[in-house]
Amino acid sequence: LADACTRWYRQNSFNVLFSTGVDEHGQKIQTSAEKRGISPQHYCDFYASHFKELFEISDVEFDCFYRTSSVEHYAAVAEFWKTLQKKGLIYMENHSGWYCQAEERFVPASQLSEDLKTNSGYPVEWVSEKNYKFQLSSVKEDIKNWLETVTLRNSTRAQCLQELENTWDFSISRSSSRVHWGINVPSDGSQVVYVWLDALTNYLATAGYPHTNLQNSHIWKNTVHIIGKDIARFHCIYWPGFLIGAELPLPKEIVVHDHWLVQNAKMSKSLGNSVDPFEILQKFGCDNIRFYMLLHGPQDSDSSFCQKTLVKSVNSVLCDKIGNLVLRATSKKILNNFNASEVPFAAAEEKFMLECEHLIQQVKAHYDNHEFSEGLRKLVCLIDTTNSFFQKTEPW
Repeated sequence: LADACTRWYRQNSFNVLFSTGVDEHGQKIQTSAEKRGISPQHYCDFYASHFKELFEISDVEFDCFYRTSSVEHYAAVAEFWKTLQKKGLIYMENHSGWYCQAEERFVPASQLSEDLKTNSGYPVEWVSEKNYKFQLSSVKEDIKNWLETVTLRNSTRAQCLQELENTWDFSISRSSSRVHWGINVPSDGSQVVYVWLDALTNYLATAGYPHTNLQNSHIWKNTVHIIGKDIARFHCIYWPGFLIGAELPLPKEIVVHDHWLVQNAKMSKSLGNSVDPFEILQKFGCDNIRFYMLLHGPQDSDSSFCQKTLVKSVNSVLCDKIGNLVLRATSKKILNNFNASEVPFAAAEEKFMLECEHLIQQVKAHYDNHEFSEGLRKLVCLIDTTNSFFQKTEPW
């Protein structure tokens, strides 16, 4: 989705910086590395190279593959922390609550099931420790104002506005005795920066922070984040709170997508329904996968990945409809005998041209709004209309 947005912007002569990458710190990574008997850094190196290879064979044209374990990132996080601290927005306090390691956040008891699991089905543990907290309460009204005006799908806007009402000052550090794989709080080695404050800072660093003045940065002022619905809270409440506190410009737009499922269930090893992207790409090819995922992708609701639907979509649209149109439009009789400038358009042909122009404008509008699924459906309508015109007029 992000790659499609980038290609569309560049096709329309925009200067684009497309950044992707991996956030590599936190208790979840630390625990996974310990289970495998390797260091967290080696664990992250392996998966970073794995993801980078996947993006490259998928022909994802990123400008920056960012890693939060880099030296540059450590410096950016330290500077961002100091800025928030100087603004008087960080203080230390004892904190207790239900912590979800999988989601890397404290979860309110009201959001837990009777068997102490989050809405996503992950377990929690009771944690009591002394942490630094971010004074969200002092910027809460500003976050609300931003949420009401930022370009964001309405369902996510409503959800985040509701969550914001029940969100107050929150922990932005963890005890280093519990979580050692992370970035130490400046001047306090007993604490590690909360993984989400750590991870979100990557956006600033990609744009040149702290060495570039982001107030005058064209790239930063036009930032578009593309995220999954499960991390909307962090990008639509925590992140603008940090930026407002640091007096930095806020994102222009947040594009939120839903999830890919398999047989209408979340992918998991226990269910045995995961999809190996390397295997799928090798079997069907990059362009076919790209077309299928953009056409059927979960932009408005969850979508179920299905190889049969993939094959059917590719054969029906790319092979049959587009293939048929290309053969008709490039036949020798058309190329040798037809000169559009010498043929007056009949009423039916004028109507056809207007229909095509209308569909083209609809495609562009959907692409401008990052609605590639809807845009592709209109594009298929355009192909059908053109094929029908050829069938009726037989210009050969």
